[in-house]
Amino acid sequence: MHEVLGFVAYHLQRGAHRLYIYLDAPDDATFATLKAHPKVRVTQTNDAYWSKKGGRPSKHQPRQTINAADVYAKRVEVDWLTHIDHDEFLVWDSPLEQQLAALYTESSSTRLLTG
Repeated sequence: MHEVLGFVAYHLQRGAHRLYIYLDAPDDATFATLKAHPKVRVTQTNDAYWSKKGGRPSKHQPRQTINAADVYAKRVEVDWLTHIDHDEFLVWDSPLEQQLAALYTESSSTRLLTG
């Protein structure tokens, strides 16, 4: 729970407008805490969720792809979506919205490469 809450707090503090969180392991306490925050949309990826998706893949990469597709299918409330694992933290020198606004306006996607 603490890792996920730390991740959410960090990115909200850095200016994220909305966070879509998919809990890979059902966790009622974390779900309730995140659900109460107005800028967080949280989904429990429990048996009911996976039964609607054709079953839970054993590897985390296909689960992440399915979860990303789930967000893309929703009416999102942001101009940009990023996929960030709970152990990844974006760090930038200027506000992220300024950096995204400076990108080519006709771009449908951007990949951040880290080294």
